[in-house]
Amino acid sequence: VGKRGGSLPAAPAGAAGGVREPIRLLYYGWLPRISGHQVNKFARSRLTKKGRAVFGVLPPMLYPQCKAHVEIIRVLGPGQRPMDDDNISAMVSGLRDALVPSWIRDDSPKWSTFTYRNDDTRREMGPCIEVRITYVHARMRECANA
Repeated sequence: VGKRGGSLPAAPAGAAGGVREPIRLLYYGWLPRISGHQVNKFARSRLTKKGRAVFGVLPPMLYPQCKAHVEIIRVLGPGQRPMDDDNISAMVSGLRDALVPSWIRDDSPKWSTFTYRNDDTRREMGPCIEVRITYVHARMRECANA
């Protein structure tokens, strides 16, 4: 994965209750500033477009049909300070929108859960946003019935 971001493919499904290895997406681009736990709607739209350009858009036949757990990790760069979960959530809301429908079916609680955190152990890699998507069901038949 280069400096611009991208993804690493998921590993084959294991025997661990239908949970796959997470898909890892990296975003090294521009992020909007937050003001009072909010992001300007034009900045959010711009981030969504940039996120789709980096993460890619899959054809409809490859859209996921099952629930997903999404972990969004803010990898801190040199000199950056951690943010609380609410601020991370607001800052990356455009990237969250960029995941629908190619990587997650919907960002509603019915189809996905989100967790946010800071990572200050890999400062040489940052600043970037790492998105880890773990699909709950391993077989498409199970996903279609979810």
